[in-house]
Amino acid sequence: MIPFPALSEAFPTFSTQSRLWAFIPATPLSAEASDEIKSALCVFVSGWKAHQRPLKADFLMLNNRLLLIAADEDFEAVSGCATDSLFRLIRELDSRLHTEFLHRRSRLLAVPSPDGSYRLLLEDETNVAEAEQYFCFKTSVNSLPQLKQQAWEPFQNASVSVTKPFKGLL
Repeated sequence: MIPFPALSEAFPTFSTQSRLWAFIPATPLSAEASDEIKSALCVFVSGWKAHQRPLKADFLMLNNRLLLIAADEDFEAVSGCATDSLFRLIRELDSRLHTEFLHRRSRLLAVPSPDGSYRLLLEDETNVAEAEQYFCFKTSVNSLPQLKQQAWEPFQNASVSVTKPFKGLL
């Protein structure tokens, strides 16, 4: 089940061989921070290269809570140096905007709305006591097929949160 349909339609011109990086901020991004990130990524993906060869790359920001960056490896393979340059940019944005993208402490939830659709919320924005109907985004997703078919798991099956201590362990 894909509780957030926009993900099944993400990167429509990219092949199934596309690599994917998913980043979740510690808190929802402000409109200004989101705009700054989008601006930096527009410049970055348009000039991103592997061994001096251009990469087919793009990004998607959903609800100021999920940043996805994809590179189509049918077009050109992503090298270690190209990956390093992506993470340099993310670290720089992290430092400047305090996004905490690289800390991997936040969990993104798809929360049902009364109309049957889903909203994206960070775990701290919702009442996890009602989590039986929630889905959790798997940050281990690293390919387009995984994003489209396996990105979500029922919240109760997800690993224990690292953003809040588990009360039973205190």
